[in-house]
Amino acid sequence: NIILPAAADAFFRETISTGRIDVLSRAVSTLNVRHARAGSEKDEDLIKRIILNNIGFDAVNQAVRSRLLDELTILFRELLMPQPS
Repeated sequence: NIILPAAADAFFRETISTGRIDVLSRAVSTLNVRHARAGSEKDEDLIKRIILNNIGFDAVNQAVRSRLLDELTILFRELLMPQPS
């Protein structure tokens, strides 16, 4: 599973509630792990080097987008059909 940071979860919920699917679509389609940050510069360099030396950024971007869409679909379903408290 992907755990969305609170800000990303709030962005998703706000975007859906205001009907701005185009904004959400653009955010997902322009996602690029080349611009991702890690907890430390050393970790970031290592992770990006591993990506470059293996399957490459394009493949990782596609995989992340796919998993993110799966998670956003689950969140969307939860918004449409909230569970009773």
